[in-house]
Amino acid sequence: MVIQAASLEWKNKENRDTGFKFLFALFRQYYLPHLFPSFTKLTNLYKPVLDIPGLRPKPAYISTTSCNNENVYTTKIPYMAARVAFIKWLVNFFLEKKYFTATQNSKNGGEVLPRIIQTVGGTVQDKNPETQNSIPSDPEKSHSNHNLLPERRLSDSSFCSIEEQHRAVYEMVQQVLLSTRGYINFVNEVFRQAFLLPSSEISSTEKVVKVYRKWILQEKPVFMEEPDVKETVQEDDNILDPSAAETDGKHVCYCSLLNRGCILEDENKNVKAGVQATLQVFLTNSANVFLLEPCTEIPALLKEQVDACRAVLSIFRRMIMELPMNKKTWEQMLQVLLRITEAVMHKPKDGQIKDLFAQNLAELLFRTLIVAWIRANLSVSISRELWDELLRVLSSLTDWEELITEWANIMDSLTSVLARTVYGVEMTNLPLDKLSEQKEKIQRGKGGVLELQKTVTVGRSFSLSWRNHPEVVEPMRFRSATTSGVPGVEKARNLVRQRTTALQYLHL
Repeated sequence: MVIQAASLEWKNKENRDTGFKFLFALFRQYYLPHLFPSFTKLTNLYKPVLDIPGLRPKPAYISTTSCNNENVYTTKIPYMAARVAFIKWLVNFFLEKKYFTATQNSKNGGEVLPRIIQTVGGTVQDKNPETQNSIPSDPEKSHSNHNLLPERRLSDSSFCSIEEQHRAVYEMVQQVLLSTRGYINFVNEVFRQAFLLPSSEISSTEKVVKVYRKWILQEKPVFMEEPDVKETVQEDDNILDPSAAETDGKHVCYCSLLNRGCILEDENKNVKAGVQATLQVFLTNSANVFLLEPCTEIPALLKEQVDACRAVLSIFRRMIMELPMNKKTWEQMLQVLLRITEAVMHKPKDGQIKDLFAQNLAELLFRTLIVAWIRANLSVSISRELWDELLRVLSSLTDWEELITEWANIMDSLTSVLARTVYGVEMTNLPLDKLSEQKEKIQRGKGGVLELQKTVTVGRSFSLSWRNHPEVVEPMRFRSATTSGVPGVEKARNLVRQRTTALQYLHL
């Protein structure tokens, strides 16, 4: 499709992308409904629907043996291979570009097409020494559902190899896909479909995760730029003013179709949606990776899904610690984390062993949830309903040792931060610890041995002693760091204690 579009010559050079748009529109009309039966045109980055998805049952996996005596896992879902091929083809336009000349990627004088074009034909023959991870695939198997797990690992590279002479074609297609709201909504819906793939095709999901990582943490595309304030206010006025809709009903109806993503060939060039909208859509769609029932019977597929979940959580953690987010985005983050935590770490039935999928994600998932909750409350005001939901979810998961451990670690860290911020005290360097060390030195100078040293041999930091040696309890310290050892002050303290005791007896 890309080759045919690029081969057309136009008198007006501005129309060079018309051929691709025409062929791409025909593809969406006739092929897309078969590749993605659940494809929806209501996906809208500019007015996103943030309903958190539910649990999905795992499909039936079929195991066969390849000619290399390696296990191959497939599903009975129709057109799955074609669906995966299209997702990979679309993803390649948004990965990092690596250009090379034709002489660097040819063998025996034969020309080899760039990967973004080869994928359309179903075969990949990248023979560039710099990308030796790629293995030629059998054209006869390109239309089947057979996917070898080791081969799927070959797509882990974040680079897309493009032949230098096709640089203009690549840039043209990328510009088209980011030119209008309709195309941008289309791309995001295809990526949502990638998050719905089964575990046997999880490598395509990982490629989409890498695209979102690039967009969120590195190089933001044009649709993640903040919209102009005037345009935002004007759109809000059109929505709130009913008289405007009455005077120009057809225009409002057409705009509503544009906003819902129902019209792909629109001329609406205002594609700026902002960072927050993209983050909210990613949070919602990526939850599907966790909400697929794991295939614990096949260790290879289980590992694939765990790795994909860890990759998504890695982006979540970077967002929590590095990116500024508004109240709506923070709430969506917390709701998604609560939903996937409850679904993944659900309490097993009586006598049932905890599944491996939950055990592999327990520590990371609990830590991400608790840290996200703290950071969110430091940034925005979290509703009481969300706090109640957190209490309900965590209270139902107290049988997980990882939750208790992570909660204790977080509380220890919070105590240290609170003491340093409010009181200016370092929990690892307490004043009373310094005093004890000074007294110990004095006793050593006099030839005596400090009695405390005989009984307590652990570190003197309170924040560490209870964790490393829970069986040892530090003795209570009554003396002040500033007045300890002064006879006059000690005598006055004893008098005050006696008088206070006498007054208490009188009151009784």
